[in-house]
Amino acid sequence: MDVAQAPGTRRAPTSELCDALHLRVETLLEQLFFTTLYIETSYADGRKASGTGFVYNVHVGGGQYATFMVTNKHVIEGAETARLRFVACEDDTMSAPLLGQAHHIDIQAPGTLFTGHPTGDVDVAVLPISPGVSRLKEHGQFVFFRAVTSAVSMDDASVQTLDAMEEVTFLGYPNGLYDQVNFLPIARRGHTATPPAVDYGGQPVFLVDASVFPGSSGSPVFLAQTGTYSIRNTGAYVGQRVMLLGVLAAVYQRTVPVLQVPTATASFVRDAIDIGIVYKARTINEAVDVALAPHSLKRSSEEPPDQVAQPSASQDPLSEQ
Repeated sequence: MDVAQAPGTRRAPTSELCDALHLRVETLLEQLFFTTLYIETSYADGRKASGTGFVYNVHVGGGQYATFMVTNKHVIEGAETARLRFVACEDDTMSAPLLGQAHHIDIQAPGTLFTGHPTGDVDVAVLPISPGVSRLKEHGQFVFFRAVTSAVSMDDASVQTLDAMEEVTFLGYPNGLYDQVNFLPIARRGHTATPPAVDYGGQPVFLVDASVFPGSSGSPVFLAQTGTYSIRNTGAYVGQRVMLLGVLAAVYQRTVPVLQVPTATASFVRDAIDIGIVYKARTINEAVDVALAPHSLKRSSEEPPDQVAQPSASQDPLSEQ
């Protein structure tokens, strides 16, 4: 992995200005905006594409935590290079983001470095990111991000608290769209279109009814509730509830005719029908397990104490890999 600074970025505001703009990154929902990474890929034929990744943290025992970036296999498959963009930070404390400034990790032949889910058609891949973050630090480039922890990952127990239809939130870079001044992702919402407890079509996925576009691939999909919310069969609660449901991978399309052309020569286009495919959170853990195995590491049954963590390379046994 190589490191690079974003060319032509504007002068970053100070942490005091971030406070003035009311972006203190204190609430859980504010922190979610800093869990995603913009991925730009390039190919041998000159094509470029973009996608989304997000940071995921698992406890591996002994007070150590392994930090990964999660995305889809198809986002990096066949790419010559992949560039991961991080929001910059003043120092290595990750105390406040420098909105408008970014640092990059450049990866050659990313398909050889990512670990894909062991089942070929499960579109989930992971990459340890502490080594790249450590190299940035060696070059005096500090980054600000937060990691979703396995403590809020939907599992067999927590899925039973969900109803058949739940509102979902996903963050990413649809069609490559993002805040180009502050380098922040776009948050979108929809609802589950199939029950999360059921494996749709016998696959480890569920569907969401939401406006999903290319570039959103790899986006984390959350149940993110604040204020009054309900838990299946137990009543209403007041507070905040976040659960990582899975990773967005694709959108269903239909073939429709292009209007205003002679019917004998009708052309057709592919039109998204706003039904997205989400690989369940358990597939992320399964891919992480494969990535940990060569290092004689396993996910600990003791979950991280926080829902969203501030990862530390010094606590990551993969930081020197």
